[in-house]
Amino acid sequence: LKQAAVEEIVVEEIAVEEVAVEEPAVEEAAVEEAAVEEAAVEEAAVEEAAVEEAAVEEAVAAPESMEVEEEDAPLEDWTLKELKEECKTLGLLEKGKKAELISRIEEARAAAPVEEAAVEEAAEEEAAVEEAAVEEVAVEEAVVEEAAVEEAAVEEAAVEEAAVEEAAVEEAVAAPESMEVEEEDAPLEDWTVKELKEECKTLGLLEKGKKAELISRIEEARAAALLLKKLLLKKLLLKKLLLKKLLLKKLLLKKL
Repeated sequence: LKQAAVEEIVVEEIAVEEVAVEEPAVEEAAVEEAAVEEAAVEEAAVEEAAVEEAAVEEAVAAPESMEVEEEDAPLEDWTLKELKEECKTLGLLEKGKKAELISRIEEARAAAPVEEAAVEEAAEEEAAVEEAAVEEVAVEEAVVEEAAVEEAAVEEAAVEEAAVEEAAVEEAVAAPESMEVEEEDAPLEDWTVKELKEECKTLGLLEKGKKAELISRIEEARAAALLLKKLLLKKLLLKKLLLKKLLLKKLLLKKL
């Protein structure tokens, strides 16, 4: 009986050892399976994100391609309704025949790049002036007290001179406007069709059309010319201010 009990205990110990060996193997297999599933989930998420990104890009590109397709068609192929809508979008007179609407749109499109380029150039000049002003402040902080006093005097003189130049520019801008008002006291509505056509010819505009269309064309051309003149004068002023700031910076560097 004792021998049987001993044998039974040995068998139980062997069984316990076998279970202990099998348990780590099962856990390792479970960990590997979980890692495989996690990798599959991540891969699916990446693929889904790629699909969504492609869909977004396609949605963004779709309106652009539609616009290109619409703009590729010559204006002559547009319907009268489409031409009127385009005139409304551009802020132009919507009344008139198809040929007049086409001419009006073409003139507006031709003038737009010039105005946009002038605005961008003026913005770049202004950014350069601001950048120069920031650099000037950094240089001023490193100057000794004596140089700072002299610099203040120079800056004050530059500001006064810039103010004088700015007043001169504003006067120059206002002068052509006052001259135009004096020369053209009579509203365009009181002009004859012949006079309006001659004015269109002088401004390089289309001379055909009714009186209201000629008036609208002249007013748009004058407004565009005035805007361009103001932008050019502002550009000139910004260049002068930038030059003065650069000269001031050079003077301060010499004192350092």
